[in-house]
Amino acid sequence: MKSKIFLYLSLFAGLAFTACNDDDVTVNTTPILDAQSVVTGSADVTATTAILHGTVAGLENSSPSSYTVGFNYGTEEANLNQNINGSLVDGVITAELTGLADGTTIYYQAFAKLQGRVVFTGAVKSLVTTDAVVLTKDAAEIGNFSAILGATVTDAPAGSTYGIVISPFNDEEEIRAGLIVPAAAGAADFALTMKGLVPTRTYYYAGYADLGSGVIYGEVKSFTTPAYEVDFENDLVDLGLSVKWAKYNLGATTESEFGGYYGFGDVSGVLNTTITKYYGMADLYDTELDVAAVASDSKLLLPSAEQFRELFTNCSKEWIVVDGVAGYKLTGPNGNSIFLPAAGSRTVNDVTESGAMGYYQTGSLASDKYSVAYNFSTSNNSRINAPVYQALSVRPVAGRSFRKVTVDNSKIKFVNKDGDGVNGRIEIYNEFGETKDDSPVNLNDVFFSRNMSVTFKIEGINENLVEGADGSYKAELSFADADWDPSYWGGVAQWADIINGDGTYTVSCQIDGSANGAVVWCVEVLGLWKDLVDTEKVKVTIEAVNLDAKDAPIVEIPVDAKSGVFCNKDGDGVNGRIEIYNEFGETKNLGIDYSWLAFSAGTMTVEFDIEGVDGNLVENASGSYKTELSFADADWDPSYWGGAVAGATQVTGNGHYTVQAHLGGYCEGAVVWTIELYDLWKDLVDTSKIKVSGIKVYVPSVVE
Repeated sequence: MKSKIFLYLSLFAGLAFTACNDDDVTVNTTPILDAQSVVTGSADVTATTAILHGTVAGLENSSPSSYTVGFNYGTEEANLNQNINGSLVDGVITAELTGLADGTTIYYQAFAKLQGRVVFTGAVKSLVTTDAVVLTKDAAEIGNFSAILGATVTDAPAGSTYGIVISPFNDEEEIRAGLIVPAAAGAADFALTMKGLVPTRTYYYAGYADLGSGVIYGEVKSFTTPAYEVDFENDLVDLGLSVKWAKYNLGATTESEFGGYYGFGDVSGVLNTTITKYYGMADLYDTELDVAAVASDSKLLLPSAEQFRELFTNCSKEWIVVDGVAGYKLTGPNGNSIFLPAAGSRTVNDVTESGAMGYYQTGSLASDKYSVAYNFSTSNNSRINAPVYQALSVRPVAGRSFRKVTVDNSKIKFVNKDGDGVNGRIEIYNEFGETKDDSPVNLNDVFFSRNMSVTFKIEGINENLVEGADGSYKAELSFADADWDPSYWGGVAQWADIINGDGTYTVSCQIDGSANGAVVWCVEVLGLWKDLVDTEKVKVTIEAVNLDAKDAPIVEIPVDAKSGVFCNKDGDGVNGRIEIYNEFGETKNLGIDYSWLAFSAGTMTVEFDIEGVDGNLVENASGSYKTELSFADADWDPSYWGGAVAGATQVTGNGHYTVQAHLGGYCEGAVVWTIELYDLWKDLVDTSKIKVSGIKVYVPSVVE
């Protein structure tokens, strides 16, 4: 069986490169190769053969007749007196040595020779021919943050050490240079618990045997960690601060466990390179590089530097030992506490100062190549700047919570999408479809700031497909809020699901900005309609709708007593208008001042009482009048001018009513702030009888 071997030192350090040019050769001033173009890779060995690997960058557009690639090799590191030409495919150099003796050490070096004269070489590495074999075991007991990994090694010489290497990259060289997790000394048949992983991530790993002069690798295998559901009641602690803190370190299941070690922007927990391009170069909060957000679907986040400062400033601190682990107990103003274990930190593969120092990552960038972190010991605590590649502990804070929306499943429709005869569509709500006049959801409950997920059960597919049907159908969300912006129309694979028969499935979306209400809200099942024998047999039940509820707290703001003037809208003789304030209307001269008005993006709600409608309508009046908000802040942006079902209401006589408007950004001041009552003005016998009172306004509070 073929084994794999790689110079042990390459597991710990970056690759080094050398180059040599013949002085009597004239070369282009912008050569296609340079000193870093050629990289010596690993080798696959048996007792008598070795397949050498390397890479070269820069020859993609060159004629094969203009260069030669291969390896220099020999039995002495300083005397590579033999060479072998290799093949080059997609930048990878490969060559095979045969007829070797068992137990022989071979030193080798990749090269690329241009025009037979100019030579570029990689680092010198070594291999040892051997009969030793490493068999990588399948991953077992795969959890959110851990898995059991192992290998069996046979015929390795005495004194060999064993373990696994693990990487987030599906590339053999990256995996071989991945994070080293050693097994117990002398354990040739081993299984170890790999901790500090991240949910919903795919990992690639292999067993290894370090022979002293080289490392043999087993087959590369992979596994994917399952999603993690945050228990907001039990996983978070209210310390009486501005944000709740997680009870445990990320990757831990008890307060005394260390959890994982994460570089700045490492969303795998196993990055061990010092090359800074693999890490974050900007603040990370709630981005694709926020490891806490990635682990929890944004229900947890990396703390900011300010939140960590608040934690250390406003909490009492005590160095204690919990379950044999030293660390800080921080007690908040309300008497609740959390424990931060002194887990040390990891640089490349080495964990240091475990049990003596705590190093905790924030989501704040300090400067180029440094993040803001906090460290502490029995005698000191301070803010520090840590290299982005230094892997630290993470104690998350509360991120986004999620609201559940009630759905009347008796009103859910399974229809053909846009009459195309091909695609199925599950209508949750569609202003252009069958649910417009009988919505399964209250559209005023539909508001979120980033994420939505829909879990549904579909039945009636099994035994109901035509002959030759695909049998597998992509499902994804289509969504547009009441203003058509933000919207999501599918296309992102990670938020879709594959329907392969009756069952329960989940689709999601992520938007930029805050959404309020809906115009289109459907689950598209692509290709299913055309493959069904009887479309009426398909039944859909919405199991859960989760909307991101990370919105600013809603507060009531005072309303000027002079607000509420009822007038004709723009002198059109048709529509009524209640002016809260209008720089172009009757309230302009009443001394009303809303320049102080300021609130965050989200939903504005206005309640009002109206009298004088009953008994004051002309003959044949409709008696029902669509009513909605118009609003523009002092800069005219953000603004809302109605036009959507969500937030509007119907005034049908005297009474108390509520209207809403979604504002997509920070608002300050007001230019136009009115309630439109369409067609009411023309239907009134006496417009002066209309009286408006009891105006109450609720807006999202300002988020600092």
